[in-house]
Amino acid sequence: ESEAETQAPSLPGGSLEKDTNQAVSTLVSAYFTAVQNCDVEALSALVDSTDSISLEQLQAEREFVEGYQNISCYTLNGVTDGTYVVYVSYDMKFLNVETPAPCLIRLYVCTNGEGGLYIFNQENGMDSTVVSHMEAINAREDVKALMSDVDVRLTEAMAADEALNALVSKLYGSGPIEGEAQPEET
Repeated sequence: ESEAETQAPSLPGGSLEKDTNQAVSTLVSAYFTAVQNCDVEALSALVDSTDSISLEQLQAEREFVEGYQNISCYTLNGVTDGTYVVYVSYDMKFLNVETPAPCLIRLYVCTNGEGGLYIFNQENGMDSTVVSHMEAINAREDVKALMSDVDVRLTEAMAADEALNALVSKLYGSGPIEGEAQPEET
């Protein structure tokens, strides 16, 4: 074991930091803007594969989502240098619903050959070491607290706004809104 390894924080991913990685925040902000604008071309520059992204799907979401607000990125280190596990908390503002819905998604961000960041979005193409690293990070107390906080805020928002409650229940079922930025196809 090298010195660096013995002194590394014992928690997988290092310290959980909010909005401290400017490059990650810029990437995520551009991603949300591209989703909002149904801009597949812009998205293709931000993700490693647009196979799972269709214009129809983006436009379908656009019909009920007005925008994304209060985007915060909690960045942890990935398995290798230049990779990051990013928890993005944001408020999804639905059309004709006053109260925004607090949401949390997890992204895996990598660095390309030119040093630019992109979102790795091929869930099934993920290396098993990356998958287990992300599972270990998910089990951290601070990450669980973050997830729980977003769940509580969503539950409170839904309890306070009947229109939000009805829409979220219709779109996502009764569970928390999580996973990809797009609702899962059923």
